[in-house]
Amino acid sequence: MGNRSCRHERLTYDELWSVVDQFAAGLLELGCQSGDHVGLIAENSDLWLISDLALLSVGAVDVPRGGDAPPSEVSFCISHARCTAAIVESEAHVEKLGEARDQLSWVIVLSGDAPQGTHSFDDVVELGTRRLKANPNEISERTSAIDPASLATIIYTSGTTGNPKGVMLTHENITHNIVALPEMLGFRPHHRFLSFLPSWHSFERAVEYVVLDQGVEIYYSNKWTLKDDFHKVRPEFVCGVPRLWETFYVNLISALDKQPRPVRALVNAALAGSKAYVTAVRRRKGHHIRDGEMSRPGHLERFGYAVTQAATWLPHKMADALVYRKLRAALGGCIGTAVSGGGPLPAHVDEFLDRAGILLLNGYGLTESSPVICLRTHDRNILGTIGRPVPMTEVRIVDDEGRDVGHGKRGVIQARGPQIMQGYFQNAVATQAALPGEGWLDTGDVGMLSSDGDVMITGRAKDTIVLRGGENVEPEPIETEVCSSPSIKDAVIVGHGQKTLGVLVVPDPAAVASVLGLPGKPDEASIAKDQDATAHLRAEVARLISRQRGFRNFERIGKVHVLSEPFSIDTGTLTATLKKRRQVIERQHAGTITALFSDG
Repeated sequence: MGNRSCRHERLTYDELWSVVDQFAAGLLELGCQSGDHVGLIAENSDLWLISDLALLSVGAVDVPRGGDAPPSEVSFCISHARCTAAIVESEAHVEKLGEARDQLSWVIVLSGDAPQGTHSFDDVVELGTRRLKANPNEISERTSAIDPASLATIIYTSGTTGNPKGVMLTHENITHNIVALPEMLGFRPHHRFLSFLPSWHSFERAVEYVVLDQGVEIYYSNKWTLKDDFHKVRPEFVCGVPRLWETFYVNLISALDKQPRPVRALVNAALAGSKAYVTAVRRRKGHHIRDGEMSRPGHLERFGYAVTQAATWLPHKMADALVYRKLRAALGGCIGTAVSGGGPLPAHVDEFLDRAGILLLNGYGLTESSPVICLRTHDRNILGTIGRPVPMTEVRIVDDEGRDVGHGKRGVIQARGPQIMQGYFQNAVATQAALPGEGWLDTGDVGMLSSDGDVMITGRAKDTIVLRGGENVEPEPIETEVCSSPSIKDAVIVGHGQKTLGVLVVPDPAAVASVLGLPGKPDEASIAKDQDATAHLRAEVARLISRQRGFRNFERIGKVHVLSEPFSIDTGTLTATLKKRRQVIERQHAGTITALFSDG
């Protein structure tokens, strides 16, 4: 579809497997061996999928990264993972390999011209085609000989500014999702799946494996053509990060706000009635979380909900005619199942899509869990939860001492199952922290478990901030950079579950006064009130956290709040860790953080 890097306009499954075998055989001709680490730097397309499957089928270990990753990040991943070769999307991506190219035996360029010293996709396919004439079954024989416990991929979870960790996943780890998810998602052969998230990301990658296993049609798109491709493809299934669903919601509401006042009044009344109707339906069925537990309405309550349903049925139908149909049409009009993952889903967006008749299954997982741990299902789509653990998976909630606290109490979410990673490549310290023992993965997220087995996320224990677009951000390196300004005494990055990052800044009054020539001896409070001073501090943050200084777009700061007093931390009652310090500061300034992001 809209992805210009796609080589084939259309491929049948037979044609796909044939090209995969030919490319895999070509890799063998170049000297690729089982266990070799090979970088894969490209965006989602048929060529990415072919390369990935070919590497896996000969037992090689791919190290994927997005084509838009900065050169320093690409070079780091290739070097740290000890790659001996690389497959890149285009000639421009060859340059991103940087000094790491010196350690590579060969480089393949998937599209466009292949510069000197590299191989084109067509060249490698031709090599493989000739090789297969001697032994047509060579690739299937090699694939059958692969040990399920052997390493399949190393996926780096963040960029070089965030101490990246290479997650090691085996063939067995990855195939767990292929076995566990189809029945939960309700796939059918020939369903249409629209792919637009990066294929190298564990969420999209796992879904593509599942749809391939089920005979689903895959159409590739990108952010530039996505709107049109929804109408062209009319997908029955789509996966997106929370930011996608929020964008559809915001666009629809913004369009309504532009309508004449009488129309807005009618629509708002219909939406209010619709919300009451759908809420009553859920509560009457007992599909409602109250104080961390599923509500079980009595006969009188169910009767009350039934009355509310009857009274609000007409407004709900009006809302459907005036609003919800437009949303479904924007998604192509055929969506049967949508999945949200990769970040926190805003409750108001979740609830609105439910009212609109879009089955949105909110899921949860980590790259470290291949990635799915929990997922809501068609018959148990409980808003406010991330669903129950997927088959063959256990979830428990533990306290600070690692003790299981049971259901109804908050603690750190831990998971265990065949999809849990083997550890971080060349990082024993991080591996020990994430895998405390007995097969459990410490997710670093805080949540609780209902007595019915539904999991709810209530916060986070780890430092990593997850934005609505699914991006993982390590705050400490950014804070360190912000505090390198003489004008800034202290800073804490915030923004978990938001569109962009924000920062709470404690100014250095003397330094700011010196730069701006302010009279007297100002304190933090006076600096926070001075427009020129706050403008200077915002400019300092923008200067330091910029692409020119090695930060990616989503790591840049969208919101800056200058505090009127230093952070107040009673270190005598805390373990001296940055993690707990940050948690305390976020609690102390919860109101400020809420206001900072109040405009979205």
